[in-house]
Amino acid sequence: MRYFDFEDSKYGFPLAMDAHRFEDNTDLIFEAGPHTINFFEIMFFEKGNGVAYTNEKRIELCPGTILFASPNQIKQCDFDKNGVKGFHLIFKPEFLESFFQDKTLVYKLPYFYNY
Repeated sequence: MRYFDFEDSKYGFPLAMDAHRFEDNTDLIFEAGPHTINFFEIMFFEKGNGVAYTNEKRIELCPGTILFASPNQIKQCDFDKNGVKGFHLIFKPEFLESFFQDKTLVYKLPYFYNY
């Protein structure tokens, strides 16, 4: 199984979050095989259809879908890369912790740890 690390210095300076459009970086976003990540991920789908699996839970992807993934979840995508449009936001756990006094906030949100 592939494991993806957050690239915290890919632009030459320290990062805690990154964002881009799907259509600019499809190879990194839609990994077909099972994989896991060490960061949080939010995907906003504007156009396209497909299926994602997070910890074996099947999620239909269509315009208007927002997909949340947390560190160490096993996930994979079955998606037509050529027809997809939307946004991809990724961030390290420390990113939210730097804004909020409650260091456990992300664990209390129903979006990330819902498996």
